[in-house]
Amino acid sequence: MASIAYLILAHKNLAQVARLIDRLAGEKARFVLHVDARTDIADDQAELRARPRVLLLDERRATPWGSFALVRATLDAIAAALDADDDVRRLTLLSGQDYPIQPRDRIEGFLLGERGDTSFLEHFPLPRRDWGTRGGMERIEDWHVELGGRRRSLRNSRVGIRRSLPDGLKPYQGGQYWSMTRSCAEHVLRSVDERPRLARFLRHAGVPDELFFQTIVMNSPLAANVVNSDLRYERWDEGEDHPVVLRTADLPALSASPALFAKKFDTSVDERVLDRVDSELLGRPSRD
Repeated sequence: MASIAYLILAHKNLAQVARLIDRLAGEKARFVLHVDARTDIADDQAELRARPRVLLLDERRATPWGSFALVRATLDAIAAALDADDDVRRLTLLSGQDYPIQPRDRIEGFLLGERGDTSFLEHFPLPRRDWGTRGGMERIEDWHVELGGRRRSLRNSRVGIRRSLPDGLKPYQGGQYWSMTRSCAEHVLRSVDERPRLARFLRHAGVPDELFFQTIVMNSPLAANVVNSDLRYERWDEGEDHPVVLRTADLPALSASPALFAKKFDTSVDERVLDRVDSELLGRPSRD
């Protein structure tokens, strides 16, 4: 039976992650879960491992925002999903703070049926006109390294020393989360193995989790089968680096959205919004 592997990157609120899994669980769903190495999972891992078709990755990486470790964790999850089940036809990357806003049957029908041969990946080429004078090219041209526990730019391009992608590839940027066909995900893993220079280059890019997959996929023949969407509803405040936490006041917008998922939710801020999503959008009791 064709199935979807949901790859979940989590760093907090593991009870909320379990709730996310429960809402998507079914015969056509598989889950690969990576939990940040800095998160204590002692009280939650037995319950998570006990769920059917859930693989909790043993190798856990510290994955601070904007780090290449996020790319590594994602690649680990892709490889584990492809190795675990030949029936996986699609891989969908989620954060632990995502939640479906369409019923499971609708999600599965869309991703495995209507658009089963399509990958969904938000993307745009760099430079981008509305991203300042350099259009975001500093993310590519500058060396970005871990210093003092933070990712920092060496700002080498300001003195005329600019990095450029190997093999004449064009840089692409986009959101971190996506939904790929199996063939697209397999192409990503092959590219990492066969083009080590590209992977090494992107390791030192700025916010590499928003460049790595876009640059590989959009420079490949598979680009013709990619829709520029991450299938999510998010709400952003101007000038912020992260989407706002959604609350019950956002329900009308969630209800009107054609997106499959929404982000971000935080049960420590507003748990009732998920209860309302369950009952009003997913058509099911929130505590089943």
